[in-house]
Amino acid sequence: MKSCKTIRFLPFLSVFIFLSCSHEEHEHKDEQTVHKDKLKQGIKLTSEDIKKHEVEVDRVSLRKIRPSVQLHGYMISYPGKGIEIKSPLAGFIRFKENIPYLGSKIEKGTILAEIVPKVSTAYLEKLQGEKAAAWSVFQNAKEKLNRQKKLKAKGISPLEDLTNAQTRLAVTRAKLASISGILARVKNANNGKYNIQTRRKIIAPFSGKLLKTIMTQDRFVNEGEVLFHLVDDKILYLKVEVFGEDLKLIGPKPKGRIKPFTSASTQTKWTHLTNCMVLPNYNPQNSTIPLYFRVKNSKGKFKVGEKVRVSLFQGNAKKSISVPQQAVIQDGFDKIVFQETEQGHFLRTIVKTGKEEDQFIEILEGLKPGMRIVVKNPQKVQYFDQKNEVPANHSH
Repeated sequence: MKSCKTIRFLPFLSVFIFLSCSHEEHEHKDEQTVHKDKLKQGIKLTSEDIKKHEVEVDRVSLRKIRPSVQLHGYMISYPGKGIEIKSPLAGFIRFKENIPYLGSKIEKGTILAEIVPKVSTAYLEKLQGEKAAAWSVFQNAKEKLNRQKKLKAKGISPLEDLTNAQTRLAVTRAKLASISGILARVKNANNGKYNIQTRRKIIAPFSGKLLKTIMTQDRFVNEGEVLFHLVDDKILYLKVEVFGEDLKLIGPKPKGRIKPFTSASTQTKWTHLTNCMVLPNYNPQNSTIPLYFRVKNSKGKFKVGEKVRVSLFQGNAKKSISVPQQAVIQDGFDKIVFQETEQGHFLRTIVKTGKEEDQFIEILEGLKPGMRIVVKNPQKVQYFDQKNEVPANHSH
């Protein structure tokens, strides 16, 4: 009997659950409709909010946008204007006055340091053997000259043989003197007797800036070790790797612009590029060809080894709808701007962007000339808009 009553009650329970779910679904649809209406209506900010968050609005306009290839490049020293100064021999480095610091400007002819030679016992023995051999050759040349003098006096030997013997003696004497001088300086250096002859001066070959320097007095350095890296940064080279298909687009005489690759680069003016040199050095690893641009750098805007943003032009400029880059916000998969439909009333607007140039970006869809949009601190407006987007809480 109980089971029969339960069976009769089940249809009424099903109807009740269905009606409850339908009611909740209807409420949820109403909330979504309200949410969509809010998005369509946008957000209203008071004049105090606009002033507090420094929100600025400007009109959308047409601006010339030049098609370009966006790349990264590196600044390198100009040929002949950058050099690694190496130690000519092994020894101890000594600074006459103050140690030249990194980034200091150096004038041509400045004595950067001196090297006090220090050699191994094997090298010292080698020099001693060379001196002994030179002494033997000198004595032999001296004996031959005396013999030629006697033969000439007797009229047996011609004058030419006597002249040759004199020349040979002079050459062997000079070689002996050279080796003897080197040996004496090395012995003095190894014995700690420093003087002007035992030191080798390191002199700046041109005026420039130091990018590398040894900062330790009396440090031992090996022969060929890099002591200083001197660069004349008034003229630099930009090196940029370009893909073959991009090289076809920018043409045989590439032109463009560069600016430092920093977080504040949007506020930095571009430097125009000319005097491009295309080298036939194909890089098979990344299928690129290196381009080199001569860059005047008298104000020191760029540094050797610095990474820079490069924009190489393609064809002529054309007028397009454009807005400041800071006006466009990435919102999930969409790029948006905030359009001011009336005073203090802002509407979230999805846009499709195109090419970038300087501080502006091309707008392909979503805006028309004359519309007013937020061009400064759109993130502040986005914060209020996101608060407006959140629908009311509900439970099932």
